[in-house]
Amino acid sequence: MEQTQFTIGSEYTRADIQEQLDLPHKLRKGGAWSTGYVEHEGDIFIFANVGTAGATGHDYSNGWDGSTFVWFGRSTSSAHQPFVKKLLSDDYRKLIFYRTERRSAFTFAGEASGSLISGFDRPIRIDWSFEARGEATPFTEEFETEHLPYYLEGASKEVAVNKYERSRVARNECLKEYGYTCSVCELKMEDMYGDAARDLIHVHHITPVSELGADYRLNPIIDLRPVCPNCHAVIHRRTPPYSISEVRQMIQASR
Repeated sequence: MEQTQFTIGSEYTRADIQEQLDLPHKLRKGGAWSTGYVEHEGDIFIFANVGTAGATGHDYSNGWDGSTFVWFGRSTSSAHQPFVKKLLSDDYRKLIFYRTERRSAFTFAGEASGSLISGFDRPIRIDWSFEARGEATPFTEEFETEHLPYYLEGASKEVAVNKYERSRVARNECLKEYGYTCSVCELKMEDMYGDAARDLIHVHHITPVSELGADYRLNPIIDLRPVCPNCHAVIHRRTPPYSISEVRQMIQASR
């Protein structure tokens, strides 16, 4: 069967997607299609809210970390569930749709492959990667300007990043300044896991992206910090997130 195609960066409602799939009308209302993810003919559709609660009232810390989409499953999800195994399997296409307002249409981010980050917690966390599929993510707006309130140290140009956008340029500037050592636990992933974890690091927004004003201009040196996947997961175990100093104190207390 020919696979249904969607345009990266375009907006779709659930009804638009159902229409494109030629889904029978009796299957369009309610049921799995009203939830955060649904399987259809070998494809898995993931509908994610960023910075806003879903229909159930849950507000997970979904969002962009560079070109990676950080995503949390349902509150009862675990790594042992058959459907979660499907999410991580190469036997299914995973199509990621996201939105920043509860009642708005979803933007299609692309086809992704997932890496399980915290499978023993509830909900699970999966990081979705698009570059592995050869797709460019269209949701980062990068622009040059002559006058900004902040300047990038050592940069050849000035870059600003809008409210809900995650810029690879901003990530690179942060890592140029701070390196790949976790700002919380001071772990360098490569030191623990070897070459397989070389340059593996997340970049954390000190102020949650959803709280930044529309006119805010992000400075990678002031607003971002490198953190390892474990510490990043702990930071976002609470809403609002724990601060870097709070998680550092947790580690010191446990030692």
